[in-house]
Amino acid sequence: MATSDEQPAESEMLPDEREAIAERAGDLDELDDDEFLTTDELAEKLGFSRE
Repeated sequence: MATSDEQPAESEMLPDEREAIAERAGDLDELDDDEFLTTDELAEKLGFSRE
């Protein structure tokens, strides 16, 4: 069984999970860098200040 920091083995996944992951794999390669901003980076980009 997979722990929270491990990917589950394919045999532990439901068939629809495997299919969804396979379908989304291409999308994951095309993600915009904005999707990976930290909270502080996004706040700064949106013009929010912690001061």
